[in-house]
Amino acid sequence: MKLTARITLHTPKGVVQPGESIEIKDKDEAAYLISIGAAADPAASAAPVATDEAVQPPEA
Repeated sequence: MKLTARITLHTPKGVVQPGESIEIKDKDEAAYLISIGAAADPAASAAPVATDEAVQPPEA
């Protein structure tokens, strides 16, 4: 799972600065990092995509 670091993370492969991406293969570890606020799931925080239905003016 690809996450975005919210804090500086020290990993066996090196240091990940806030805002940088990190690949976490263990889903439980990824969920833990998200739960303590150390990382964010960019897919979950992405803005919803506008649809034609969302941009239609209301009917009179």
